[in-house]
Amino acid sequence: TTSSGSLIAAGGLGVAGAAYVGGIVVTESTVASTSSTTGSLVTKGGVGIAKLAYVGVAAVVTGSTQSTSSITGSLLTAGGLGVARMAYFGEEAVVAGRMTSASVTITGTDASTSSSTGSLVLGGGLGVAKAVYTGGVGVVGSTIDSVSGTTGALLSAGGFGVAKAAYVGGQLVASDSTASTSS
Repeated sequence: TTSSGSLIAAGGLGVAGAAYVGGIVVTESTVASTSSTTGSLVTKGGVGIAKLAYVGVAAVVTGSTQSTSSITGSLLTAGGLGVARMAYFGEEAVVAGRMTSASVTITGTDASTSSSTGSLVLGGGLGVAKAVYTGGVGVVGSTIDSVSGTTGALLSAGGFGVAKAAYVGGQLVASDSTASTSS
């Protein structure tokens, strides 16, 4: 407490040089921090912590350095980032490698007009293990011509069902030799 120990000061304490403390340092002030210059513990320099740091309510980083890589920005970690609950990104989330998740929701509403625009843009391929549903038009931008059932801009390992009209701009080739039994 503030009333026990080898040195008791009724007022403030100023130390011009370094202070080394062999035990635990406790501040009994309960002043909340609302900026980098307020709170129970304020330092004008950086803080070096050799082991874990626990923050009881929230950790706020007010730096505004934009991130352009994994080693730039206002919050950096040399290891991974574990988040037990939701994470919200205000502008853009860039993933340089693989991203694995049970569920990802992207709330952007940017329409796609090319392979480099839209709310989700991938620099590599997209592998989907289950069904894909699109609420708008699906566009394949590739112009690779088809010369067999395994070539072309759009390939299907299974059948192809069309509920309404289909327009083919070039040849329609059927390679199955099964004869028609009705007209």
